[in-house]
Amino acid sequence: MQCVFFNLSREWEQEEHVLRERLAREGILCVGFARTDGSLTLIKKNEDAVVLTDSPQTGAELAREGIVYFGCCHAQNVRENRKSAMKLTGADAAANAGSGWFDSAALVLEGFEEVDAEYLEQWMRRAKGMPAMIVRTNRLTIREIADEDIPELERIGRECGEAETQDEPNERILDTGKNICEEKKLHVRGNRFTKEYLYSYRRTAYRLQGFGLWSVLYRDRVIGCCGFEPWDDEAAVGIFTERGEKIILYHLNIGTYRDTFRENTEEHRERNILEMQYMLAPAYHRQGFGTEMCRAALAYARERLDVDEVRLRIRESNLASRALAKELGFLPVAGFGEA
Repeated sequence: MQCVFFNLSREWEQEEHVLRERLAREGILCVGFARTDGSLTLIKKNEDAVVLTDSPQTGAELAREGIVYFGCCHAQNVRENRKSAMKLTGADAAANAGSGWFDSAALVLEGFEEVDAEYLEQWMRRAKGMPAMIVRTNRLTIREIADEDIPELERIGRECGEAETQDEPNERILDTGKNICEEKKLHVRGNRFTKEYLYSYRRTAYRLQGFGLWSVLYRDRVIGCCGFEPWDDEAAVGIFTERGEKIILYHLNIGTYRDTFRENTEEHRERNILEMQYMLAPAYHRQGFGTEMCRAALAYARERLDVDEVRLRIRESNLASRALAKELGFLPVAGFGEA
């Protein structure tokens, strides 16, 4: 992303100024535009550009032109746009039909505190159906799942799933965690990552949550996945107890997202808890890849996700994952598993 176009009313003036300064420091060109000045042609020529607008009508026009935009919503422009919509009749009403309230926006923003170049870039890519980059380490690339990753993830999932069903515990198999979307209650032994499941997941999870399970690549080859899902108290017992296996619950307090942006009134809000999940192809075990990818994911969570605590659920027999959890700084939860 190289350029951000602004189409905001006066109510956004102060916040727009702050955001423009922030983006400029990151090397992003910031440009104002109006629907009537021919800017749409310029925007269409710049495929890496995104638009911020607080006008649903402008948003609808941008969407018809195939331009990615972010809707900006606050109380004042909600009232103004409702008044404008009520005044439309006949041909004008027909022309604006379907504009909705930013129905086609990549994302609707109520403020700019968490917005920077990386944030806009990620959501722009999601809106275009492209995987967003998460983080790079010395050896690994971690990004959202792409369609071309899915056959390999299915193979790795099958390989790990088959190993988990063996009678003897295999210390080299990393815990793949619970299922990665709402169908987790339908989980069965064996491969957890079918192609159908992963295609559906990749098209919905990131846009609904802004995070999820990510592909891990080494030398441009998918070797596993890691990431986060919202903690589910109802599923806390987990699939492993259904097999009669004891699990251990670990947790790690990582603080709140960008403390300087939090209002004092939020100090006593409910804690936001995520569950960390990971899977690594057995051929890449015992080479430090598990530690490397998990450390990178946790660092990203500290910087970019609204999270206070991360949890892990690990089978008691999975000594490799238990050792990794302790290496990462996780502690067992008292009264749940390990003494």
